[in-house]
Amino acid sequence: MAQRRFDRDLMHMAAPSRVANVTLGTLNALQDWEPHEQVLGAAAVFLHLADFWQVPAQDVFTAVTNLINDKDGKARPEFRAIRPYMEGELNK
Repeated sequence: MAQRRFDRDLMHMAAPSRVANVTLGTLNALQDWEPHEQVLGAAAVFLHLADFWQVPAQDVFTAVTNLINDKDGKARPEFRAIRPYMEGELNK
């Protein structure tokens, strides 16, 4: 089996709907933990993934910020449900 590699071009061209779905799945997995554990756990996964795929975390942070926001700096439609989901699921 061929080894997978991280494709920076694909990172910058990722489909917002697919990334939003991954985001919701990740939040779903975090919802049963305490707020400080959720933030730290998500950050640890982020840093470990960036290290594992050998891509600078800052590059990923910049790419996802650009993906989430449209040209006017507002959340794209695919990401507008994230905040209400968090308010409904993480505040229990």
